[in-house]
Amino acid sequence: MKYWSSRSVPVITTYNGSHDRIVTYSALTTDGRQFVRTYEKFDKETFLKYLKALVGHFGRTAVIMDNAPQHKARIVREYLEGEPNARIIWLSRATPELSVVEEYWHQTKRDLPVSEYYSRWCTCAAPCQSILERRASNLTQ
Repeated sequence: MKYWSSRSVPVITTYNGSHDRIVTYSALTTDGRQFVRTYEKFDKETFLKYLKALVGHFGRTAVIMDNAPQHKARIVREYLEGEPNARIIWLSRATPELSVVEEYWHQTKRDLPVSEYYSRWCTCAAPCQSILERRASNLTQ
């Protein structure tokens, strides 16, 4: 959006945005299937909830994770040690380029129309889902 005014009149724009935050956990299978869930916090409890839903959805699962504190929390480790259907593969420290999901999200954020204002997650969810579905279908081709 462009604004103009005479030199003596300052341009004032209003912003009524929010500092609300959402956290999106995602998994991407080798055949392009996705498992995406959103939460309000990025903590060990929500990550554990996501892992349980992920293993429940796919059954036997290998999960590639980085070393975020939420991923290595005691309650998460205890769950994983007792869950025979989950196998964890840890990425080396400071290697986000090895994570397919990181690149996937980077490209998705790049493709999201930045000229639009999304006041809430629900208004942004449909465009994000559309981009994710298109990207997943490209993976399987």
